[in-house]
Amino acid sequence: MTSAPTTSLTMRLAKSVAWTSAGNWACQIVSFLVYMLLARQLGPKAYGLVGMTNVVTALAYTVVFDGTAGYIVRAEKLEPGHVNAVFWLQVTAAAVFTAVMVFGGAALARFYDEPALAPLLLGLAVLPILYGVAGVSSSMLQRATRYRCLAAVSLGSACVAGGVGLTMAFGGYGVWSLVGMNIGQWSTQALCLSWLAGRRPGVAFRRRHLRDVAGFARHAVSVKGLIFVDQQLPRVAVGATLGAEALGILTMAWRMTEMMSWLTARSISQVSIPYLARLQSIGGVAEALVDVLQITVAIGVPCFVGLAVVAPIMVPIFFGPHWAAAIPIIQIAAGIGVAWTVLTCLDAAVFARGEMAWRTSLTLGSTIALALALCVVVPFGLAGVVATIALREAAACVTYLILLERNGYRIGAAILRRVAPFGAAAALMALVVLSWCRMLGTTLGLPSLLASAVAVGAVSYAAAALALLPGLGARLLRSGAVVRVARTPDVR
Repeated sequence: MTSAPTTSLTMRLAKSVAWTSAGNWACQIVSFLVYMLLARQLGPKAYGLVGMTNVVTALAYTVVFDGTAGYIVRAEKLEPGHVNAVFWLQVTAAAVFTAVMVFGGAALARFYDEPALAPLLLGLAVLPILYGVAGVSSSMLQRATRYRCLAAVSLGSACVAGGVGLTMAFGGYGVWSLVGMNIGQWSTQALCLSWLAGRRPGVAFRRRHLRDVAGFARHAVSVKGLIFVDQQLPRVAVGATLGAEALGILTMAWRMTEMMSWLTARSISQVSIPYLARLQSIGGVAEALVDVLQITVAIGVPCFVGLAVVAPIMVPIFFGPHWAAAIPIIQIAAGIGVAWTVLTCLDAAVFARGEMAWRTSLTLGSTIALALALCVVVPFGLAGVVATIALREAAACVTYLILLERNGYRIGAAILRRVAPFGAAAALMALVVLSWCRMLGTTLGLPSLLASAVAVGAVSYAAAALALLPGLGARLLRSGAVVRVARTPDVR
């Protein structure tokens, strides 16, 4: 029989997933509409130029916003001095990155042989400061499980960013519309998150507070820094060897994959970290991890498989014919998304349980392997680069599973029984949709063909999942009943 605290924790997780998913869906829909209109207006090269500046702006985000502030979410006992120490570490890091962006634009322009990069990087130099302002407030809201507020801020900032970007793009500002969009988004987030968090960081903290935060930050930033290097290596290699337009196409494929990941896997794993961190036993974490994996794979894998199948229809409709070269790259990148669906859940469990040492070692080894592989595949073009990343992500999933098993998390059999059938259902769905498109591709227009393919895919996937997991329908009905009872005010 489930205890009351565990039931309460489960319901809080369900509500957090619901709000985070709703916010991510709304935010990603707005972002996708804006991206679609801007891509038609600007073309691949503009996105490639901004992608070249990401080697600096993304590192600033990793260190200032996404690294040290994680201590606030992860700490079992949080004191005001810890919050202050996090804030001032972020302020220091933000000042360093802003100085680098102000004075380092010329060096970046020479590296890529793109003179336009120097003024672009100078224009983006305000971003590290905005990351620092938003970081502590965002973590405080996440620790308090105020995901409704975080979802509202994400949606509002996406709308502001879209308005700024579209106004500038149709006003003839070209690539600078993407700069304005980034600044508009993070200015809105910094202001709103600071207001919602309420408490302002102070200046008082003790040496032990700084030591606690620095100890966490050393591991967290090292792992996230390795992830940053891992993500930026292909972009730097493509931009330096194949040019801004090829990097723009890679950015398009990566953006589509990340968007789908945020709509599915990352929404769930993001709110699973505090939940998993509160579970005491390895057995409890393993059981909860399989639950999270089942939900994530059931939603995420068919979305990525479907994206690969409909990409030849979708890209001309949404982005125009000048993005046709992105179609095979998006299809290959969908394989990265399938791996991410599993990997984000496994990584959330590892992060929540504080298994930082071997997580860092695994990330380092994976990054070194990617760097060596890129030296071989970059001359063969963009498709080879993306395929290499997909294979590497699949290998990382297998490695994570093996290491978790060896550390006592007995999840292999449960995954085969409860998770793998959703992958088989997605494969059957792909065959049905491909057959449908081949049969009606010459008789329907592209918009009608896309709409019908999505509908056929959804129905065929649901039917296949129910057939491969006979008890799935009953479990879903029971889950719905539990949620309805839990929402009744009189129930304790």
